[in-house]
Amino acid sequence: MHRAIPPNLEGLLKKVAQVYELGDYKNYQELKGGLQALNVKVETDKGVYVVKVFSPDTPLKEIETQVKGLTEFKRTMVPVPELIPHSQGMIYTSEDTTPTSLYVTSFFEGQDFTKLEPNSSDLQHIGQYLARIHSLSFPIEPTYDEWGTANLIHEFEKKKDCLTPKDRRVVEPIVQSYSQLKLADFRQSIIHGDLQRQHVLKNKRGEHCVLDLGCMSQASSVIDLAICLAHFSLNPAQEKELIDAYHQERPLEERERAALPLLVQATYATYYIGAYHDIHVTGNTNSTFQHWLEFGRKGLGL
Repeated sequence: MHRAIPPNLEGLLKKVAQVYELGDYKNYQELKGGLQALNVKVETDKGVYVVKVFSPDTPLKEIETQVKGLTEFKRTMVPVPELIPHSQGMIYTSEDTTPTSLYVTSFFEGQDFTKLEPNSSDLQHIGQYLARIHSLSFPIEPTYDEWGTANLIHEFEKKKDCLTPKDRRVVEPIVQSYSQLKLADFRQSIIHGDLQRQHVLKNKRGEHCVLDLGCMSQASSVIDLAICLAHFSLNPAQEKELIDAYHQERPLEERERAALPLLVQATYATYYIGAYHDIHVTGNTNSTFQHWLEFGRKGLGL
């Protein structure tokens, strides 16, 4: 989970403006978030764009998967940023010094739901977006997400020794119950993997934009719904609104509905284990990890 910061970022962005015919470069601003890639807001005399810059070790197929996801999400009426093409495709790779790959999208002017509280309409739309994503199935490049709820069992086994005895007493029963779900037998689909408050924007006209497909994968659909519920931390009435909207678009199976509370707890556990390990074992002092530690701790009642 490392952001990519090219040594000559401004020079790269000027080249991007030429390649994608975005107009005369004016300035740039690094956007918050995006631990796996660098998101940069670029202004030219023609408009404002977002350049998503990947670290040199990111496989090209992984970037192609995100481009495919943006295309397919848009096709199924999930609002995502508009991809901007250049003469040879969507992805550009700079060969200056270290190869750096990127793609460009439109810029959506709005606020995320860390700054706004979702109303009924927002929750209904978010439920619909998830259901539409889960209607999709296309080949993607598999990636392993250490903080992905689908990987709780493996991450717990790998990192459990760093947890305190109190933490283990809380987390271990969740892992045991999770292991009995046999999620491979549940409905599988494309999942967003990280539909949290930071990754849905809303503008003044009430329009939305879904961001960050870096955790997109093929997995049990219901995991994605649980991840969203955990991150939005809704009250019971709001939770019901979102779930009902999802159900109307893509009816939930009874066992999926029954699994949701456990999968929400599994999401909190996954984040807590990951953040605790990164802080106390890896020694990462980034405030983002502290935020996710508190997120997991609060959700688990630690």
